[in-house]
Parts: sequence; structure tokens; C-alpha cells
Amino acid sequence: MHRKVRGLSWAEWREKGPFIRPTARNQRRSIKAGLTYERQVGRLIQRKIKSGNKLEGRLLLGQWILYADSSGVHWAQPDIVLVCRDFVLLLECKLTQCDNGDAQMLETYKPLLEKLYSLPVKCVQVCRNLLERKSHIVSGLEEASDWPDVELFLWHCRPNGVEW
Repeated sequence: MHRKVRGLSWAEWREKGPFIRPTARNQRRSIKAGLTYERQVGRLIQRKIKSGNKLEGRLLLGQWILYADSSGVHWAQPDIVLVCRDFVLLLECKLTQCDNGDAQMLETYKPLLEKLYSLPVKCVQVCRNLLERKSHIVSGLEEASDWPDVELFLWHCRPNGVEW
């Protein structure tokens, strides 16, 4: 379950979050697999940006946001954020495609990033296992940046296999 941002008054990036990262020994296997996938996607994007890809920007991996809305002060941690000149790309990594990922991006992270950057935010659910075909499936982040009027995308990504 995620927190819906309502009545946002302020938001700011923070170097450290409120929680101590659990050791690998204390994590469930599914959590470890999800975090590993998130790191693999992050490294793939870093390589593509460094290789002179058309997509350029400031890449933030697992950065914390502290914010205040009508229900109090809270923390949020988007998986991957790429701040480009004219827009922001928000990526939520899931091992298996799920509707909760879309809702989390649209109701929690998107309002925070809009507040922080005053730019349009494009949301991309990145998944290893695709369950259903949705209308805006992209083969990579460059393709998502080319759709001006769409805010939600699905990217079926296998970092160690399929490239963009």
C-alpha cells in the first residue's frame, strides 16, 4: 500500500532517509530480487547516458524525499528519477507488472516531483515479467520521451538481455 499525496505544501530531496537499510541476511528473497533488479535497471540507464545516448539528464537512484501534505510530514523513495531539460522521467521497478506500481507513481511520486521541478513528469513502470499488454508499452526510455501527451508507460526490461 502506498500513501496518496494530498494538499502538498513542500517537498525536498534528502541525502539519507529515515530508515536503516536492512542487511541482506534480514531480507526476504523476493525483496532481495526486487532490489537487485532495481540496481540492474539503474546501471543500464547509467551506461546508456554515458554512451552518448540522446537521453540526457541528472540521474537519481533511490534518493529520499521529505515532504509535507495535509496529513503531516512523510518520506518517499522513488526507485529511479531522470531529470531532463524539459521533463522528468520517473521509473518504478517491479519484478512483475502490477497496477499498484502505476498508482504509486501517479498518486505519490508524481506530485512530489512536479513540486520539486515544476516540469511535466512521465511515469514508467519497468518490469521484468509482463502480465498484460497496455496501450503505451515502450521499448526504452527514449521512446517514452517522444510521446508528449502520455504520462504513463510500461517498459518490459531485462537488463541482462534485452537492451533499449
